[in-house]
Amino acid sequence: MKQKSIFVQFYLILTLLLIPAAGINEGLKYFAENRKKIEISSAARELTGIRNDLQLHADQQKFWVNQLKTWFSEAESPLQFADRLKEFLSRYQSEVVFAVYDKHSRLVSDNFILDPAERTKWDEAGISLQTAMTTAVSPKYYEAVDRLRPVMGRNLFVPTTDNPEFNSCNILYQNDFEKDLYRCWLAKNSLLMAVVRISTKELQKKTGLKAFISTLDPEKTQFESFSESEQDFDRHSATSRIAYQKLLQQPAHEFIEYENKLFSRAQTGINSWVLITYQLSDKQMRPGRIVVAGLLLLIFFILFLQRNGWFPARIENLPLLVQTGILMAVAAGIPLTILGSVAINYFANKKTALIREVNQQMAQFALNIDRNLELEHARYARMMRQSMHRVPDMLSDKTSSNDIRLLFRERLDKAYSSMLILAGRVLRDSSEAKAEYSLITHDMHPSDKDIISHLGKRHLATLNSTAHEDIPPEIAYLLETVFQKPFEQIVHDLLSEEGKLVNAGWGSRKLTLFVESFQLLTSAYFDHFLFMSIHSDLLQESYIARHLHGAIRNPWGFIFYVAYGQTLLNEQKPLEQYPDVNRLFTKTADFPLPEPEIVEFNNSSHLFVGLKGSTTNSIRFCVLYPVERIDAKISGEAKELIYPTVLGISLVFFMIVILHLNLLMPVKRLHQAARALENRDSTFRLPDSEGDEFSEMAKIFNNSIGEFDELKIASIVQARLLPNQPFNVEGFSIFGKSLPMIELGGDYFDYFPIDEMNFALLLGDVAGHGVGASLIMAMAKAGVICSNDIARDPASVLGRLHQIVFSIKNRVQRKVMTFQYLLVNKIDRSLVYSNAGGCSPALIDPTTKTVNEIKHAGAVLGGFKKSVYSNLNLTINPGQAIILYTDGMVESRNEIGTELGYQGLFDLFLACYDKNATIYYHNVMTSYQKWLGQAVAGDDVTLIVMVCT
Repeated sequence: MKQKSIFVQFYLILTLLLIPAAGINEGLKYFAENRKKIEISSAARELTGIRNDLQLHADQQKFWVNQLKTWFSEAESPLQFADRLKEFLSRYQSEVVFAVYDKHSRLVSDNFILDPAERTKWDEAGISLQTAMTTAVSPKYYEAVDRLRPVMGRNLFVPTTDNPEFNSCNILYQNDFEKDLYRCWLAKNSLLMAVVRISTKELQKKTGLKAFISTLDPEKTQFESFSESEQDFDRHSATSRIAYQKLLQQPAHEFIEYENKLFSRAQTGINSWVLITYQLSDKQMRPGRIVVAGLLLLIFFILFLQRNGWFPARIENLPLLVQTGILMAVAAGIPLTILGSVAINYFANKKTALIREVNQQMAQFALNIDRNLELEHARYARMMRQSMHRVPDMLSDKTSSNDIRLLFRERLDKAYSSMLILAGRVLRDSSEAKAEYSLITHDMHPSDKDIISHLGKRHLATLNSTAHEDIPPEIAYLLETVFQKPFEQIVHDLLSEEGKLVNAGWGSRKLTLFVESFQLLTSAYFDHFLFMSIHSDLLQESYIARHLHGAIRNPWGFIFYVAYGQTLLNEQKPLEQYPDVNRLFTKTADFPLPEPEIVEFNNSSHLFVGLKGSTTNSIRFCVLYPVERIDAKISGEAKELIYPTVLGISLVFFMIVILHLNLLMPVKRLHQAARALENRDSTFRLPDSEGDEFSEMAKIFNNSIGEFDELKIASIVQARLLPNQPFNVEGFSIFGKSLPMIELGGDYFDYFPIDEMNFALLLGDVAGHGVGASLIMAMAKAGVICSNDIARDPASVLGRLHQIVFSIKNRVQRKVMTFQYLLVNKIDRSLVYSNAGGCSPALIDPTTKTVNEIKHAGAVLGGFKKSVYSNLNLTINPGQAIILYTDGMVESRNEIGTELGYQGLFDLFLACYDKNATIYYHNVMTSYQKWLGQAVAGDDVTLIVMVCT
């Protein structure tokens, strides 16, 4: 038998612990490995954002411009902007000086002006600065700038704007070409103006990188700088050197995982790089091994308890709760754990896949819009060709050159800049073909007209294989300077790009051109040359404005922003007025990033794609998609997992049957018994049974519930000791009521006439509840009835009641009682009041809207052997009310845990006032119940309301 018992125990341990533990170990091992892949993917997304932000902060000029714009747009006053700038300069010891003006152009803050005379100059410069920053280019503008230059720099430049309410620099300007000590930034809005000068030495520092790195967790992310020319690699750790070399050897890889760290690099200079190290979670954490170790410890712990007699040999002898736990762990816990881990693993992978899919859609969405802009260029090119074919008819009709230009201007609208049409006629003789040229029309500057005319002549001569004129050296030089290529290469490129809109030039001389030659009057040779310059930015802005609404209302639910220069086209307002959106546009790139980037926008996580226009960088796009929508899609798929759910139900069906018979049915009967207790149903009985804990609880319940009959009778008797109707007295309205917390309460109240002139109000509160408190309350009632001889002296009545309560006090019965006695003369409205430890009555005056406490001290009844009570004489005026109350309402707490307190109770009394005492009472109780909410009072609640009418 002993061997059989050992075998059974071993079998139970094997089947209930070891085999499930092995399965859980393998499942969690797979789960941990997959979680590692997901973590690397998530870390790669985070590193993408860090790398991009790092490169933005590495450009000192961009960093300072973006940072100053952010502070300036967020500042609500000049001093707030100055304080924020001072704090930053102090933290990083930056060589930056500034002057801040208020909206009235008064200097309010600076960090460099010490001389009073110099301060006066800077203060007076505020008016000129405001004029320059709010005025378009005009003599007035130039005069204001000339007045500023002696103070702020001999070569000071102030950007102009069409918006007089807002203006800011998009770059840092030199204000002194000779010394070049500072770069200047200016800004103005309706609240303040700022002049910030950043030293050229400061621009050589890495303040932007320091500021960005300080915002990251150093335990999670580390940075190391590398240089391509660096020879001393030993200063770096071996892990960093190996990771950096791997990134160099595999340039197609953006990230490298090595020694449980993820590495990437960002270029911060021509030959300088920063290696970014992202610490992944500890690779030694293996959930499967932890579970197995825990189960083994559990086995030894159970054997130890069993050996010492603290654990039964048979499972059925265990408590019901333990049985239930074992059944759930074996029948449902293990399968559901496996299914749950698989589901979590699936949805984690699904989220990563959805993020990549949506990011690709966002990138394609932005690229499609950019591609449509290129198609818009092609549409305009076709319009220009169509217009050009109308020129011969217009020439034959002797149409003026102005009308010809008007034809193109009307077709191109705002995109039109300037044009030139050149006609050529080929003259062929025996030796060599020559050509004569005539200018049909143009609206260019004379110097530009000469340059483009020579270019057009060479263009037609090349096409017609005729002799061409020599180009003056100065014109060739100018063309080569603008196009940044040799003259012959310019002619060749224009020939190959005929009929297209092409970008040419560079910097401020960058142009969008349309060049094409036509055979309009003859098919023998090309006889007309069209050169047109258009505003490509305005063309694109116009296209975006027409199609913006459709892009915003896209079927994918993308949040779409587009900016032209520093203008947010969605709102047609400066970007600086939208700091969060402006920060997004600083992240735009020439091409979509290889890894999805997640940013915080409007207090939630969003996928982000930022793209610059391919035809011009003045147009930029930002596409956002809330990550919570991806989570919602995954939640929707989770609801569709019907088959795993069916499988789980089939696995736990047997367990449910056992739970129903052995636990749920008895628990249901206990629930019915609890309802019977709540409803004070003394007739309810649980069925008798033998065996488990439920049968024992049924016997105890059946024996105990019979006592409720006696408590009900006692409750009825106690209720009859208290008034149940309003007290009708001429000149007064009186009503009182007591709400016990349980069947037998400890509160007592009464009101009755003493003689033809006087009546009394009484209120008592025995400490505690139940039978003992109710008996003391009944004794107090009897004592009041036996005190007719002294009823006109409240203090004497309290003294007699004190002797009664004190006489029954002993080591077991220690209850005391508070008591209040108010004697009222209905003729002259005089009052005599005595108090034995009760809450001070409230005197409510609706005329003055005040509540005053009637304070009169006195010891509780039964508290001390020799207690002395005294009377307090008062009067009450018509309209005033007196409310006697116990501490049940004062100490109440509502559903959020706030105590009502005396002030809260007095506010209720004042707000609920009514001349009818019954209505007054119900108003108070209704407001009190609303304040309680779902909470219940923790004590008996008793009120007596008396209104002097």
